[in-house]
Parts: sequence; structure tokens; C-alpha cells
Amino acid sequence: MYRVAIISTDDTGGGAAIAAYRLYSQLRARGNPVNMFVSNRRGQDSSVVAIGAKGIRDKLVRMSSMWKARVSLMPYRKRADAKFSDHRGIYSKELMKAVRSFEVVHLYWVSDFIDYRYFFRAVQGPQHIVWSLADMNPFTGGCHYDGGCGRFGVTCGQCPALGSSRPQDRSNAVLKAKRLVFDGLEPHRMTIVSPSHWLAAKVGQSLLSKFQIKVIPNAVDLKVFRPRSRDGARHVLDLPQDRFVILFVAAWTMVRRKGLDVLRRACASLEDKHNCLVLTVGHQKPTFEFPVLHRHYSYSTKNILSLAYNAADLFVLPSLEEVFGQTAAEALACGTPVIGSRVGGIPEVVEDGHTGLLVKGNDAKELGSAVEVLRNNSSLRKQMSENARSSAVSMFGQDLEVQRYLALYEESSLRSK
Repeated sequence: MYRVAIISTDDTGGGAAIAAYRLYSQLRARGNPVNMFVSNRRGQDSSVVAIGAKGIRDKLVRMSSMWKARVSLMPYRKRADAKFSDHRGIYSKELMKAVRSFEVVHLYWVSDFIDYRYFFRAVQGPQHIVWSLADMNPFTGGCHYDGGCGRFGVTCGQCPALGSSRPQDRSNAVLKAKRLVFDGLEPHRMTIVSPSHWLAAKVGQSLLSKFQIKVIPNAVDLKVFRPRSRDGARHVLDLPQDRFVILFVAAWTMVRRKGLDVLRRACASLEDKHNCLVLTVGHQKPTFEFPVLHRHYSYSTKNILSLAYNAADLFVLPSLEEVFGQTAAEALACGTPVIGSRVGGIPEVVEDGHTGLLVKGNDAKELGSAVEVLRNNSSLRKQMSENARSSAVSMFGQDLEVQRYLALYEESSLRSK
């Protein structure tokens, strides 16, 4: 049995961190030799190891690294609000010392944590790297979603995310540095895991294309995210029983690519606005008003989130860009029909006409029409609800995810010998 080190910037907070911790806890519960190493331990599990600087010198080095990353972006005053991360990280030697004895080093979302140049050169001979991607950042010049730019396939520069018109800008330098690192890593040393075929296709166009690529969808805790009484869920959440509830969930609701503004505009086109209620759940309360009744709940526990899915008549994922669609998978597991954008990995989660409806991305009119279709057809919603749960069970079970990763660890370790 191979010893596995799971590495993630965080152990909770965002979808990628939750996915990393979910796999860690499931492997550990089954008796597999696994440890988890993070930059920021935010959860309550003391078995998760936080890598920190030791001594004044190390802390100064870390502060210097963080400062250099910030200074490199200062010239780009017109850059977008979306996150931009380069190839540098705050921890290198400390992390490598901690994972030196593990046969498999499993990376998740590691931006601002690992230093590419040091980490990938320091991985020991027989160790195999598995990298589960949560966005596009590992193979771009710094953006986490490219907005359809596509320059990462050849060379970055004139970066829209930086508001730059210069070919030799920071994104160009970052992509060159990443390419130099991965050119020095033999193909059999790393396996890339994508949660969707859409992202896997992007990897195949990138500087990571020489490595083996596997598709393993993210899992859902089917014991927590399960059908419950709608009336009971609304009672607990203090929601009116007679409203048509449309649910939107995102850790950071106002991030543009999540599409909440598309939902707001779609609600303006609804015929009977007085009968509708938009329920948003996330760390961030929306900063604009809705044309229908609106309630917001901050993230608290998975059980509360499960109640929100069950309280809703339908779940909406109007993303402009999305690698997978974890919230859509959770909604399906609760038996809630989903209306999702036909972008990224969402069509691999939502089956159009069977478990929900797919609409054109950033099209408020089409989204509003889809909401009307499901609001006016309760029998269709009921059928989709039944299909949703069975689809989630067959596609997103945790046991299935664990089996797939254990098989991958076995295969990967043999390839690295």
C-alpha cells in the first residue's frame, strides 16, 4: 500500500480545498496511509499538518516571496478583479522535507503555496506526482480562468486579465518559467487529473500535454446531500412555504464568472415576480438588489447547505466559466433539478431534459425562459428530481472516487519505477 501525501493551500473554504480534504478523510477512514499538508489549516481536524516557517530567517524569506509577487503586479493598474497567481510560493524546503518519504505526492489547488521551480525539481526519483486540477492556473501565465483567451496554448502576453497590451508582460514571463520547469520533468513522473473532459481537453492544448491525463469527477457526500422534506427544510431555514424558490450557491457570490448578475437580470423577465424567491448561499452577501424577494444565508455547515438545496424548487448555476460544477452535483444529489449554463464542465454534470435544463452562457433571457418552463411544469420537475438523485448516485459517489484514485496511485507508482 502506497503512502500518499495530499497537498493543498487550504483544507476548507473553497471547492478545491473541500475536495482535497474530502478525499483525504475518505482515504484515512478506510485505513489507507495518507497525510495532508496545507499552508493554511482552517478546519478542526488536527491530523492535517500546517507547513509553517521556522525561525526569523525563514519567516523573512516567506515575507520577501509574498512581497515580490505583489510588486510584480503593481504596474498593471487595469487588471481584472479575478485572481492572478504566478509560479512562486511561500513554502518550498519545509514542504519537501515533510513529504520526502511518501511514494505518491498528490497536489490539489496549490497557488501561493508551492514554488514550481523548487518543488518539481526536488521531488525524489521514485516519487510520482498526481495533480488534481481545479482550474486552469497550472498551465496559464497566471489567470485561473482564461475567459476564452486561449493564449496559454502557445505563449501568453498582452494578457486581458492584467489589462496589458505588452507581448512581454508578466503573464509571458510566468508561462515561460512554468514551461522551463515542466520541460525538465519526465512524462512518466506526473499524472494530471481533471474533474471534467472539458478541462482535460484544455490540458491537452497546454504545456502539460506531455503528461498522462485522467478524468475523475469530483465526489459528493451522498449521506449529507440527500433528498429531505421540502416543507421541513423551509421551516428550518425560515423560508415561506408558498414561494417558488430559486437557489444560487457560491463561496464568493459576487465573482463575475459565477453569473449571479445573469440570474438577477433573468428574474427581471419573470412573469409572476411576486411568487418567486431567490435564495443565495455563500460567504459573501450580494451587493445588488433583486427584482424578486431575496434571502441570503452565509456558509455554515454541509447540513445547512443540504437543507438549502432541499428547500429549493430548482437550483441555478449560470456560470460564465466553470471547470466542473460541484454545487450542481450536490443539488442533483438532493433531488433538485438544475438549470445550468452550457459552458465548461457543466454539461457533463447536468443532463439536458433529464436532470435539468442547459442554457446559453450569459443569456439572461434564455435563463428566464428556462425558469418559467420548470416553474409552470410541476410534473416535469418531479420527474427531473427523481432522475437527479439516481444520476448523482451513479456518477458522484465517494466510494467510486476513492476506488478511482487508489487504482491511479497503483498505476502511477508503477510507472515511476
